[in-house]
Amino acid sequence: FVLTKLTAKDGRLLRVYAARPGEQPEARGPAFLDDYAYVVHGLLNLHDATGKPRWLDEAKRLTAAMTKWHGDDRGGFYLTAHDAEKLFARGKDYYDGAQPSGNGTAARNLVRLWQKTKAESDKAAAEKALKGLAAVLANSPTAAPVSADALDRLLTP
Repeated sequence: FVLTKLTAKDGRLLRVYAARPGEQPEARGPAFLDDYAYVVHGLLNLHDATGKPRWLDEAKRLTAAMTKWHGDDRGGFYLTAHDAEKLFARGKDYYDGAQPSGNGTAARNLVRLWQKTKAESDKAAAEKALKGLAAVLANSPTAAPVSADALDRLLTP
């Protein structure tokens, strides 16, 4: 459903699938970082469970879209896309709470992609994402266990 109904023609994820009274449902609203991170996480798990290349291909496609729209050149990802409504400042989430942070989940996804593809570009993307999380991991690692797990996966063969 997400891949067919909540994906725009340009490959971006959309956040809402709803209908106004008397109308047909439609997808709208650009997705947030967390939406991409969690869907990619699910696709990687589907690939682990089934071995079907389709899930890995979709994970790579959505990761590329996430990086294009949410990526920060200095590392990590913004919560909103670069063309979203302009706010005073674009936020980034680093700390895990009841849900893992979008940045930690995205970093772990990038490491998992690299482990599956062995592509140096995937490794470089994972390293860049983790560099964006370096201060949090150095100063408060217990507040970002998913990011710490991503770092461990990157450094442990």
